[in-house]
Amino acid sequence: MTKEPFLELGASAVPHRNATHAIDRDSKKRTLNFANTLYKEEGETTKEQFERRLKAMDYKFGFNYNTQKFPWPNNSFKVVYSKASLGSYGNPAHAFKESYRVLKHGGKLVFDSHGTKIHLMNLKKKLADNGFVNIHMTQTEESYVYKGKTIYDVKISAIKP
Repeated sequence: MTKEPFLELGASAVPHRNATHAIDRDSKKRTLNFANTLYKEEGETTKEQFERRLKAMDYKFGFNYNTQKFPWPNNSFKVVYSKASLGSYGNPAHAFKESYRVLKHGGKLVFDSHGTKIHLMNLKKKLADNGFVNIHMTQTEESYVYKGKTIYDVKISAIKP
């Protein structure tokens, strides 16, 4: 059974179990070194697990998804996912545009982010400006105060019509 095309942005050494494709800002060497430092599970290192996964997926290293064009054609993926890096590094407007381009119609962009209400509303606006609809934010953790500002952790999902 073939998996539905699923792209992860910023997969690091532990890509999502459903990911068929991935891109990461780090080099392959740095990612493998990071995998090697993670804890052992059932007698096998995470690095060994990761190396096996690499054989089963298309993984691009040293890729800045906030500035570079994704190396896949239009309408390639049912899901584009990012655990935390999409909303954490730089201005994600370019990544939103590229995610929209590579998503199939009806496909979903899902990512975790954090920030003030103003920051999160700006993300929502950027998603809408790039054509996404049904944009939902769900708070995933308790809010906290940092430097006098309330910070919210959220999961954001948006659909390509």
